[in-house]
Amino acid sequence: MTGRVQAFTTPLLTGLAQSAFGLLGTTSTIIFKNDAVSATINVTLKDGSVITFSWTAGSIPKFTGGKDKDNNTIPLTLAQVPGNYLFNNDPGGLAAFEQYLLTLGVPVVNGSDFGPIPSVTVECLPKSGSSTQCTIQAN
Repeated sequence: MTGRVQAFTTPLLTGLAQSAFGLLGTTSTIIFKNDAVSATINVTLKDGSVITFSWTAGSIPKFTGGKDKDNNTIPLTLAQVPGNYLFNNDPGGLAAFEQYLLTLGVPVVNGSDFGPIPSVTVECLPKSGSSTQCTIQAN
């Protein structure tokens, strides 16, 4: 499994959260408030994806966001899904993102027959009610 695919799976995020203390070299912000220590921890995976956690002393780090290797923001909730996501010649990243969207309850439609490993855009638009649908289009 590549780092990209793992970035969309809960077990990796949980494991990173539990071991984030060993990654404090990647801390981008440390805030001291009322003698409590808080930190924002950015973890960069081998493929260039970045996962961000917030941490307060005495708690387990919480996943708060991230970007994949194509610089797409990883949506955390259904409300954050609408938008365009660009994938450059990476079928593994696209497949992982499709699976991730399905876990959020978002159907993905293949809008074109684009053959082998193209650059594609995934366009996610709100539908009636609170639903969202994503369409894959070749660039």
